[in-house]
Amino acid sequence: MKISQFDLLDSSSERDDLIEQIRQLNDNRTDYPRNKTIHQVFQETADRSPNAVAVTQGDRSWTYRELDEGSNRIAHFLIAQHLPPDSVVTFLLDHTYDICTTVLGILKAGLVYLPIDEGMPHQRVQYLLNDSQARVFVSWTRHLRLLNSLQWDCPCLERVICLDADDFRDEIEPEGEKMRQDVWDYVGEEMFDDISGGGWKSSFTGDWLSRSVMDEYGQNILTKLQPLLTPQTRVLEIGCSSGISMFRLAPLVGYYLGTDLSPTIMEKSEGERRRLGLDNVRLKAVPAHDVDTLDEAEFDIVIVNSVVQCFSGHNYLRSVLAQAIALMKPKGWLFLGNLFDRDLRDGFLEDLEQYERTHRDEEGHTKTDYSDELFINRAFLNDLRFDLPQIADIEYSELLGHEASELREFTFDALMRIDRCPPGHAAGKRIKHQFGRSSIDTQSAAAVEATGTAQGPAYIMYTSGTTGKPKGVMVPHRAVNRLVINTNFIRITPRDRILQTGALGFDASTFELWGALLNGAQLSRPPEKSLLDLVEMKRLLGEQGTTILWLTSSLFNQYADWDITVFEGLRTLLIGGEKLSNHHVDQVRRQYPELCVINGYGPTENTTFTTCHHIDQAYTGDIPIGTPVANTEVWILDEAYEPVGGVGEICAGGDGLALGYLNDPELTAQRFIDHPFTPGQRLYRTGDLGRWLADGTLEFRGRTDTQVKVRGHRVETGEIETHINRCDGVTQAVVTASDPGDGIQILAGYVTGTEAVTVDQIRHNLRRVLPEYMIPSYLVVLDQLPLTANGKVDRHRLPQPSTDDGRSQSPRLPLEGPIEETLGQIWKETLDVREIGATDSFFDAGGHSLKISKMITAIQKHFGIEVSLATAFRSPTIRGLAEALSREARFGIQEVDDVLVPLSPAGGGPAVFAFPPGTGDVLSYVQLAHHLEGFRLHAFQFITSETRISDYADHIESVKTSGPLLFIGYSYGGNLAFRVAQEMERRNRPVHTVVMIDSSRRRTKVTYPEGEAEQIALDFMDHESLRARFTNDLLRQKVCRQIHAYYHYSSQTVESGVVQADLHVILSDNAVTEHLDTQGHLVADTAGWTELTSGSFTTYAGEGAHNLMLYEPALDRNVQLIQSILTDATQDAG
Repeated sequence: MKISQFDLLDSSSERDDLIEQIRQLNDNRTDYPRNKTIHQVFQETADRSPNAVAVTQGDRSWTYRELDEGSNRIAHFLIAQHLPPDSVVTFLLDHTYDICTTVLGILKAGLVYLPIDEGMPHQRVQYLLNDSQARVFVSWTRHLRLLNSLQWDCPCLERVICLDADDFRDEIEPEGEKMRQDVWDYVGEEMFDDISGGGWKSSFTGDWLSRSVMDEYGQNILTKLQPLLTPQTRVLEIGCSSGISMFRLAPLVGYYLGTDLSPTIMEKSEGERRRLGLDNVRLKAVPAHDVDTLDEAEFDIVIVNSVVQCFSGHNYLRSVLAQAIALMKPKGWLFLGNLFDRDLRDGFLEDLEQYERTHRDEEGHTKTDYSDELFINRAFLNDLRFDLPQIADIEYSELLGHEASELREFTFDALMRIDRCPPGHAAGKRIKHQFGRSSIDTQSAAAVEATGTAQGPAYIMYTSGTTGKPKGVMVPHRAVNRLVINTNFIRITPRDRILQTGALGFDASTFELWGALLNGAQLSRPPEKSLLDLVEMKRLLGEQGTTILWLTSSLFNQYADWDITVFEGLRTLLIGGEKLSNHHVDQVRRQYPELCVINGYGPTENTTFTTCHHIDQAYTGDIPIGTPVANTEVWILDEAYEPVGGVGEICAGGDGLALGYLNDPELTAQRFIDHPFTPGQRLYRTGDLGRWLADGTLEFRGRTDTQVKVRGHRVETGEIETHINRCDGVTQAVVTASDPGDGIQILAGYVTGTEAVTVDQIRHNLRRVLPEYMIPSYLVVLDQLPLTANGKVDRHRLPQPSTDDGRSQSPRLPLEGPIEETLGQIWKETLDVREIGATDSFFDAGGHSLKISKMITAIQKHFGIEVSLATAFRSPTIRGLAEALSREARFGIQEVDDVLVPLSPAGGGPAVFAFPPGTGDVLSYVQLAHHLEGFRLHAFQFITSETRISDYADHIESVKTSGPLLFIGYSYGGNLAFRVAQEMERRNRPVHTVVMIDSSRRRTKVTYPEGEAEQIALDFMDHESLRARFTNDLLRQKVCRQIHAYYHYSSQTVESGVVQADLHVILSDNAVTEHLDTQGHLVADTAGWTELTSGSFTTYAGEGAHNLMLYEPALDRNVQLIQSILTDATQDAG
């Protein structure tokens, strides 16, 4: 009898006959290094071909010898940490060399690796690290804030390593939203008292904190510091803001220097200082990270009160404190006040969420998102003494007083005694350790003594779990060797090149990584999100000469639809993770008949592939999942674990089995059962249903439970349901998966509950704990769920989700302008929806990572521009995307696309940096560049970002220059050049000369006539010399937005301070050198520049009307003046 004829077994002989036939199908033993570890096999491969290329990244490649030596250094470092055997080391990396050397180094050290995927929510990462008790985290500096945060959230995480930094502690987190000067300037502009000036609002109600609460706050620092204050004491306060602390302490000391990020707030505080007559107080607008630029020192006390939560991270705080201590006397005190307590953070957030739930109908705004704030615990400050040994000891205390507030309940103060002579050594033992690349590079590259066994764990990979928590699968070395060495479904040779497409936390990456490195092949990895950029992927596949590629079936389908030639050059294509599309497979096979196309099936618990099927024909029904891979067996069993010839549960055995689930022996016993037919062996119950076909291949027939596959990822709907059920007001939740017709499974959530249930809140909660692919595309709120006669949810009667299910409950805003209208039409076609609002989320409307690629392709085709995936992900609404495109889109025109454009003909000479006039462009300088001799003119666009001044300085520092720094600014570009000169001076790179073409110093803010910016933009684009450039609607919008932003910036900016640079102003014909407002007050003038320079100030009579000075015929005369000024400056500096 054939296997498929064994449905109901009538006798023991038929049972024995079926078992024997299945044993024959499972007779696939091959010889492979069964008793060796992964790193032993790699070592043999590296020894055989040390000079062969092992990995590539971009245009860089590394040999097997370099990979071996690099991993040896990491292994030696890890061994020196004296970690217990089989300790877990986790990593978040995307550079091929770093990934490979890290995992090899971990294994060589006898440890276990745990990959973390980019974009995983913080709470989920924290759970994985705590559950696995990970001891070490390896990553890059762009994840610095995450590393620091996790290290103090996870008790076992003792060590973190940044592979792209010499010293971890020298790296500073980028300044976040809380450190933006414009934000605090706005606070200063709106302030009406000292409470509003510090932004002191209740996180619960959104109201200003009461005067009694703030009086206790001010009295707290006064009480704690008063015993240390004398009439001779010198105090520095970093972040003095509106002076709640400062104006209480200053009358008691000899000198008080207050600094703050915002010049606007400092201006208001200066007025209060004058009112109080505090002549011993000096105020200066300086951000915390620049206090080392202060021209004063020898302070007795430094205060950092209630600003640390705004700092961008632990390293930033460490750097600020180091700078502060350097400004102090040999002995003194450093007071850190109102620190958000990391140990109380979870309780604080729970209280806020509870308050929001119980006060939903009240006015006010509860702040529940504290992801940007820095929380500190005492353990961090204790460890800080090892980095800053001048901290002799620390005294901790709570806020004094009786008023109930978040300040008293969730913060603490730290008073540090500073002793700099000699610096002491911290007592006790350091809790946490941070390392950089230098700690690795100083290790030996020599071979590491062999550790580990073939049956020991190599890695842990987490999959979705039904209990609401992911479960960790422990995979041994043997299972990996069985997967990729001398197997029966693929032959990998040293001539092969594998491009890695699987996320590192997805078990396809096991095949890609070790398939290459254990067979002497070459591995490469595309940059982040390049998988969704077909043009980029096609280029990479061709450049790398890729021969083997793995794709999820949904991504394969999109590739086949978009451009089937992407598969040209491949030898083997493996597809899986979901049901295959016959149409797409047949399409590719017809185009490339020599291409070996394989359907790969298997759960993580049996190490990537359990069965594989070489697709060599067209199928009318489902494509089979094939036969067991080498050294693997498959059984189809019923509920009594008896074999069946019909449909039953797929159970897998052999050398690919995982060791079990981490920390879950009960689940391990349920899923990994004793082999019913081979004593001493085990089988894994996959939960998948299947049956044997007549030809001995397997057919997949669904699930025994509600587990689904979404874009290749295994998803337990129960895990999502658990998290939805935790949302306020939800009484019951069901999650299903379906195919809306494009071959891609999407999730839909069905919810019942009280009136408090909101789609927005459910999504917000889910995004905090689940990865993107587990967030339902649709959320349907029902009065009740349909039930079967047995009282269970009848999933078949659940309504089909509509395009309105799951969209935000906020009002739908209409689309505005041709760009939004065009984007709206593209979204409707991509998402298959009838209506879309300007602020509707792409993802809440049914979008996901694969559909976003389709949307980008349509945008690029319509507008003729380049759009990055990062831009699309950062801007998930039409309005946000329209703004981002007008800001970031590239049109293939350098003068429009690039912030800094070199305009001069090829040649040498000193660099001159030109800042844009009111039109915000570089085009005004084109003719000047061709007439200016002996200099290289680099012209700037206007940067719309609020960080523009710093950004300009960064761009200047990126240009190789010789000689003095020279600036030119036309019209308001002169004012911008002055501000950037101040920034360069702050960076100890003073500008020698600034040439201003008809620029006036602004003394007060101004108001431009309504519509002036828009009219300037239209006149500019319609000029006869430029009209042909601006035919694209998106480009025209970009120019309009840029000019409007420039006008707004110039209207709000007032020049103050002093620069060392010589200032030269070339005046237009009939120049207006004084500008008065309607009341006759001086608004701007030319002579005012004399007050803002310690260098020279000179004016010149130029030629031409203001807006024609850099065009013929006025250009000749004005070029002569500019040429003379710059030449003299160069000679003077030389």
